[in-house]
Amino acid sequence: EHKDMNDNVYKTFSSNLQEVEKPHHHVHVMIGKSYDCLANLICCTKDKLFDLVYVDGSHTAYDTLADMTMAWGLLRVGGIMIVDDYLWNINNKHHDCPKWAVDSFLTCYYNQIEILTIGYQVHLKKKGITNAN
Repeated sequence: EHKDMNDNVYKTFSSNLQEVEKPHHHVHVMIGKSYDCLANLICCTKDKLFDLVYVDGSHTAYDTLADMTMAWGLLRVGGIMIVDDYLWNINNKHHDCPKWAVDSFLTCYYNQIEILTIGYQVHLKKKGITNAN
């Protein structure tokens, strides 16, 4: 969807960030394939956990599931994960859309998640790990 991120799109994005960024908050923008960027964050931010993770990448189920799983480990307990395009489905193929991945993720991580909202976006809060019993 965003393969050709041109200068105007990036300028708009940067401008929007400047409007909401606060002095003690830091937004680090990474441009690249999410798998590579997340792997870099996992590797290089050993003790750094994030308050907010926004997942909005490829619309395939396998990419969405990989993004969510990799990013979940970077999210602190009490942090929020926002997943965009939950209901996006252009081809009517449930296995090739974000919803299937999000539902699978919710099933796997059910004991670590508080679901805040489910709509076109899904908002999750990370709970401490609890026993499955």
